[in-house]
Amino acid sequence: MLSKIFGIILILSVIIAIFTGKIEQVGISVAEGADNAVKLVISLAGMMCLWSGIVRVMKYIGITEILAKIISPVLKIMLPHTYNLKKQGDKDSISALESVSANISANMLGIGNAATPLGIDAIKKLNDVKNKSKNSNYFTANPDMIMFVVFNCASVQLIPTTLIALRSAAGSQNVFEIIPAVWICSFSTAIFAVAAVKIFGLFFGRK
Repeated sequence: MLSKIFGIILILSVIIAIFTGKIEQVGISVAEGADNAVKLVISLAGMMCLWSGIVRVMKYIGITEILAKIISPVLKIMLPHTYNLKKQGDKDSISALESVSANISANMLGIGNAATPLGIDAIKKLNDVKNKSKNSNYFTANPDMIMFVVFNCASVQLIPTTLIALRSAAGSQNVFEIIPAVWICSFSTAIFAVAAVKIFGLFFGRK
């Protein structure tokens, strides 16, 4: 869908530029945009590699397990079914919650690229846990999976790494000044998202 939208925008831009006599400016803008895109990718690569490596080290030395214990009260509210199975000693549930914790930790550090594969792994494991239940449909998400996806989209960010890198690449003199606003917005959206899922679950959960 996005490819079609961008394709239409591109075609319309060229047509309008031809009729307005600005096709030369369009060509210049395309060349400058491609050059700036490469510079931006290179400037972001270092920051992404750094924080992705930090997440891998955190997982290797067991910090993700510590974070899982810290986040566990939140997970108990967000993912009650999986959390209850974990208390019963279910290994799949324990592994799923560890992946969820790793995903949340990566999102807190603002590393979207590192959080994505962790999130995919977490949702697969949550699906495996769900399929242990009787009469479960492989292609239907349960409340825990829905909550995880929604919370992942409205995640809490303590360090907006990607945004900081973008501001640095754009020449900002104070790249960290947006952190208080990010905290307010991310905490507010996360609380609203969790509350919305819980409320909708009360009305439509049985269906």
